[in-house]
Amino acid sequence: MGIKEILKFLLKTRHFVVFLAIVFLFSFGYSLVHQIKPAVDARAYEAIARNLVEIGEYRLNLEGPLAEDHSIVKVGPGYEFFLAGIYSVFSQGHWIIWLSQSLMFILTLILLGILIIKIFNREEKIEWKKFYFTIIPAAFFVDVIQLNAMLLGESLFIFLLSLALFIFYWNLERDDLRKVISLGLIMGGLYLVRPVALVVLVIFLITFLLKKNYKNLVLVGLIFAVIQVPWVLRNYQVYDKVILTHTTAGGVDLLSGNYPGNHGEFRSDFELYRQIEAESVTPIKFYESSSKWFFDFAKNNPLTLLLIWAEKGVIFWSMTKTGGFWFHYFNNYEQGATVLLSILSYILVFGTAIIYSLKVFREKFKDDLFLKGLVGSALLLMLVSVVTIISSRYRITLLPLALILSAGYWWRKSDFNYKYYLIAGGWLVAATALDLWMQYDKFLQKIGLILS
Repeated sequence: MGIKEILKFLLKTRHFVVFLAIVFLFSFGYSLVHQIKPAVDARAYEAIARNLVEIGEYRLNLEGPLAEDHSIVKVGPGYEFFLAGIYSVFSQGHWIIWLSQSLMFILTLILLGILIIKIFNREEKIEWKKFYFTIIPAAFFVDVIQLNAMLLGESLFIFLLSLALFIFYWNLERDDLRKVISLGLIMGGLYLVRPVALVVLVIFLITFLLKKNYKNLVLVGLIFAVIQVPWVLRNYQVYDKVILTHTTAGGVDLLSGNYPGNHGEFRSDFELYRQIEAESVTPIKFYESSSKWFFDFAKNNPLTLLLIWAEKGVIFWSMTKTGGFWFHYFNNYEQGATVLLSILSYILVFGTAIIYSLKVFREKFKDDLFLKGLVGSALLLMLVSVVTIISSRYRITLLPLALILSAGYWWRKSDFNYKYYLIAGGWLVAATALDLWMQYDKFLQKIGLILS
């Protein structure tokens, strides 16, 4: 079946439609039940979006010069413009954001479901058992459900990444100018939501290069670049500097994520951070000073930095990197259950994806450019976090890639021997053990909150 035929078939299949309805009710219902108030980053995104609607300026605070405003420190501007677009129509309440993000999640599952069937289902009849084994752990992945109930850009990023993968695969299957234009537009928007999208764009462009499709390579790259122009010009006008998105990844994350003893997580409670912050009169000055510290540190302590990155490269996969340790639960029982469900989904999605990736590596991809792109994108996204910050929020953005690779496991399960399980299982256990060893006191504190 072609992609259009698979879509029509899925939407005519009653049990799949009922499944989607259940997922939507669970996601949106979670939002309505918990009513999570915006805090820290989410509160900043909402303030910026409100200011875009009310005064037409991208700023966090209403007072002071724009060049000294801390909005440039926040990841964006894509998600803030997304919020502003919704607030311009629905001025009150967060429910419409939660509704929109839950609907985007349903669309994500449809797009990835089509890709899974198209890539792996070789029989005339859809193997529903394998399909649901693949998609259910992702559909009820509590970390994603929580993101849908907050005002955080990862929900939009996951949807746009899934859409980009869908269009990319569809275009590889049958080249079409409209698809190429759409891919450039989507990747331009995805980059504005989170600049880590640049590594996915690089993989797409390399794929076009390998196929000697230079027209698509140039067109996607050009459209992507054009979309960035208004924001870059705005930043140059305000700061008299070329700033492609925001200053977090180039400054704050490089400082906090690589400062010895921080183990890759964002922290602002250590002496050097406070010193640089106190000496920086503007966000741009903080960005420049923290970036300078990082490059000096890399130059003078290359071995130490490599060891820090090696440590982060392992603990990135830790099972204890879970949204279950967040703050909005009604009681300890719910939080404890959330932690366990999060770990279970993580094993079923990411664990099986690792197993299948091992097989893909061993078989040298069998000339499958799309699979090469998936594995390459996942590795590069991981490396971006390794260089900067590692957290459950950043890891969950790999979900679209991991889900497709997980499907490869369920459809090819009979091909795996015990060595694949030992390697993947051993890696996850080792990552978790290292994470607990490095941050044992912090983990005990979190567990103590649940058990108290």
